[in-house]
Amino acid sequence: MRCTIACALALGAGLIARPTPMSAQSLGWQAAASVLVDTDAFGGTRVGPGLTGVALVRPDRPLSYTLTLTVARTDFRVESDELHRNHGAVALGVRYAPPRDGPRVGVTMGLGVLAWDDVSETDPTFRSGADADAMLFPGVEVSIPAGSVRIDLALRDLMTGWWNALLDPAEGDVRHRVTASIGIELGS
Repeated sequence: MRCTIACALALGAGLIARPTPMSAQSLGWQAAASVLVDTDAFGGTRVGPGLTGVALVRPDRPLSYTLTLTVARTDFRVESDELHRNHGAVALGVRYAPPRDGPRVGVTMGLGVLAWDDVSETDPTFRSGADADAMLFPGVEVSIPAGSVRIDLALRDLMTGWWNALLDPAEGDVRHRVTASIGIELGS
């Protein structure tokens, strides 16, 4: 596990550091409805709705630099309280997708921050302390042309705890929150 994370980080850093020329035509945007699967919730896994937005800079057709923003909410019960967890994530990354006129498959890798806060639906005075952690952001995307836009299907892992697991595997606890999204891409 530690080697996989270290190799992925080295590959991402090498791709980001490569200087390339850019033009106005190299900008793109994605907007997507998503579903977040939270494996770190009280009492087990929870699923909830979300939104994902991606800004793309394509200095080179197969390679894109990305800024990804995700917000989501999951609901769960703890004793008599109805709680929900608000999630917010931001990541900088790299997407590699070979250029094609038809459908194309790409992979992404990024680093960012995931923040979350638990709020009670039944007790308005309850507030948990908001928390945040460094996030590794691997994913896979399928993009299908549809007229002047592309339909994007994406599966991304908002992986937290990876830094501690890399430094000390005995102490580290890698946690996964996975997003599945469908949306459109403009400017491809």
